[in-house]
Amino acid sequence: MAPRLSAHPSAIDSGIAQFWLRLLCLFVLPLLLSGCLDFGAKSEFLAPNVTDQHLSIIEKRTGIKLPEGSIGQALYSDASGIDPWMIAKIQLPNDKVDDFRKSEQLRKEKSEKHSITTEPKHTWWTPGKLESNSSGQFMQANARVTWFLGREVSNYILFLRWDTF
Repeated sequence: MAPRLSAHPSAIDSGIAQFWLRLLCLFVLPLLLSGCLDFGAKSEFLAPNVTDQHLSIIEKRTGIKLPEGSIGQALYSDASGIDPWMIAKIQLPNDKVDDFRKSEQLRKEKSEKHSITTEPKHTWWTPGKLESNSSGQFMQANARVTWFLGREVSNYILFLRWDTF
């Protein structure tokens, strides 16, 4: 008499299941995880390559509304780790600086003695060389924004640093 087939999964069925599970673990899962973590993404833009779109991103991240006519001088963004950060140098229109100084975000926790604990290694990052400067720092959801505003030669310059935590 021939052996009777049972209703339980056979060795072939469990082998197929193991194959698909291995495939999932070896290829699909690492692909999904690597899409979530954007390690190694570092970008630097120098004038004239700092566009209005970059300025819009800066406004969105920092919560600071830049005056119309602002010109991006430099932008560096580092998203290579768990806590992304960004620094920017922006030239402000001289005739709009007084109104800009009165903005809500710049009035928060204003101080003349703010500093950044780790100086970025970019030749354009020079907030310590500003004349008649003011500075401040405020917290945003998941981020700290530090700003420096002053004159560089005949132009008003705003330096921003945005750090997530």
